[in-house]
Amino acid sequence: MGVYRSAPRPIVVSGYGEAEPMAAWLVERGVPAADVVLEPLARSTNENLEHAWAMYPDAERLTVVTSAFHVARTRVWAWHLQIPVEVVSAPMPPGRPLKNLKQYARELIAVPHSLARVLWRRVMRRVRAGR
Repeated sequence: MGVYRSAPRPIVVSGYGEAEPMAAWLVERGVPAADVVLEPLARSTNENLEHAWAMYPDAERLTVVTSAFHVARTRVWAWHLQIPVEVVSAPMPPGRPLKNLKQYARELIAVPHSLARVLWRRVMRRVRAGR
């Protein structure tokens, strides 16, 4: 909430099945509903970034607030997509050490997987351009 209070601007909550609960959470905590913009179709980190950027293509950058475990993957995709971002790490929920551990363990696989996808896309782009 501190990021919003320091510079109020529209907040895009993105993600299939995630956007609505995040929007409700923000409104319950005092963010005006008019400042919360839903993007409920994205099904991956790269789609979250792509869809939000498409909504605000003239923005200088996106401020992305994500869970601490998800910061690295967000930065990988933003770099690949050439979307300027400031990534803010949200604190992990207390009292759920097993769930938090599972999230970090998932990222041990997801980050290298995302890096491999990014590299594959870049290689294929060069291959197609060479034709």
